[in-house]
Amino acid sequence: KKKTEQAAFAKLLELLEEKTVEWGTDWDRTVQDAQAGDALIKLAAYLNPNLATAEANSKWLQDFESDAHLADTFDRLQGAGEAGLAAWGPKLSQKRKATLVEALVWRRFGAKVLAPQASRGLSQILALLGGPQSAE
Repeated sequence: KKKTEQAAFAKLLELLEEKTVEWGTDWDRTVQDAQAGDALIKLAAYLNPNLATAEANSKWLQDFESDAHLADTFDRLQGAGEAGLAAWGPKLSQKRKATLVEALVWRRFGAKVLAPQASRGLSQILALLGGPQSAE
């Protein structure tokens, strides 16, 4: 019986390990993606023609890039069934939620920003965060 339980436990750990990687819970990778996502958010704001002054950029970033707003965005997206956030439990800190949203921004929009359709990808980032969108 003990060997059967040990084998079952080992299999469970193996499955959890697979799911952890699949769900993006490699925290070091998530933090790295969040840093890139943070840069994309800033780039989206700085290049948006509707935020044409330094004051407008600063105000938008204070309002929409704050941990509080990103945590609210996490809750909204998770509640809407966002696949990249669905696996996370309801008791994350505000900072972790913000980090996950920034990582989501990179994972969803990084390739678009680095592609010929960069302005469209940046506009979609702003829309995701609830900010002003550039005209296309």
